[in-house]
Amino acid sequence: MELNKKIIVSIILGFSVLLSFYEGFLYLNGYLLSEKLSNIWGLFFTYLLAGWIYLDSKNRDDIEIPFDYGYLILIFWIPYVPYYFIKTRRTIGLLYFLGLIWLLNLGYFVKLIIYYLVY
Repeated sequence: MELNKKIIVSIILGFSVLLSFYEGFLYLNGYLLSEKLSNIWGLFFTYLLAGWIYLDSKNRDDIEIPFDYGYLILIFWIPYVPYYFIKTRRTIGLLYFLGLIWLLNLGYFVKLIIYYLVY
């Protein structure tokens, strides 16, 4: 099965929501998410995001793709992702980038909401 952009976005959304619910459940019971799981999720998120950018840029004329483009995305993803979204999608790209930041930190926001509602 070949991964396409919709599948990668679905995986990112699904795992973000699942992990945030799990993190919220742990927080309600007085535990925190393990550092290892948090690091694995950050790495998994980065790989999926790099894969999505790689697939998205294949059929764009305004993005020049060097030989090792996927590897370069992984190494320089922090400065490249906002640049890519703004270059390819202009203003809406900035909103996409902010949405990605929100998804990456969704567990933190769930814990914050739980803190204000319960404690």
